[in-house]
Amino acid sequence: MKKTNLATGRGGRVVATCFRCLFVIPMLLLGCFGATSAAAQTQQALSRVSLDAPDATVITVFQAIQQQTGCSFVYNTSDIDTDRKVTVSAQDEPLTALLDKLFAGSDIAYTLRDKHIVLSKKTKNSPPTTLRAESAEPLRTLRACR
Repeated sequence: MKKTNLATGRGGRVVATCFRCLFVIPMLLLGCFGATSAAAQTQQALSRVSLDAPDATVITVFQAIQQQTGCSFVYNTSDIDTDRKVTVSAQDEPLTALLDKLFAGSDIAYTLRDKHIVLSKKTKNSPPTTLRAESAEPLRTLRACR
């Protein structure tokens, strides 16, 4: 009976091939999931919204956007005045353009994360779409994604 040493001969090649597969397969899977996540964020940013909300509350505008895009809003209830009246009008505009209009002149920043629009207060040293965890208060979500 012939003995095969794993360090040399055919057994060594099999082991080396298995180790290569164990390295390559997870890298391919991570690449696929990363591309899917990036594609989802791009698709969300390209979502188009039509809305005519004269003198509406912010929560009403959030619900209309959520209904059209399937995105939920996540925010700290002490940071956002949901009873504030706003007038927003958009005809087949990108979601980001509508959010820019909605929060123009306010201290609210937004970040798009998968199917969530995360709202936070702007900080002095951060870009307007950066999320900073400043308090331990719970975040509120309106509804789960579709």
